[in-house]
Amino acid sequence: MLSQIMQKTLETIPADTSIVDTAEKMRQEKLGALLIERNGAFIGLLTDTDIVRKGVGAKKNLDQTTAEQLMTTTIPRSEEHTSELQSH
Repeated sequence: MLSQIMQKTLETIPADTSIVDTAEKMRQEKLGALLIERNGAFIGLLTDTDIVRKGVGAKKNLDQTTAEQLMTTTIPRSEEHTSELQSH
């Protein structure tokens, strides 16, 4: 069942893409997040929550704000999962 809802490919967008264009891609493709890339390397993750909190909530000009400016660069992790991985 999980495989039916999981996406097999990761969607990316260039770091200098405006938030307006990024949000439009997310809407059209029904995505909650995009990987942000620069020069072929992944540099962060931008979620719909990032756009709302860091963009709309902060009253940024979304035409002039880029995906890179709002993206998350650290991946939160659970200590529970970390210890499980380390024990194997």
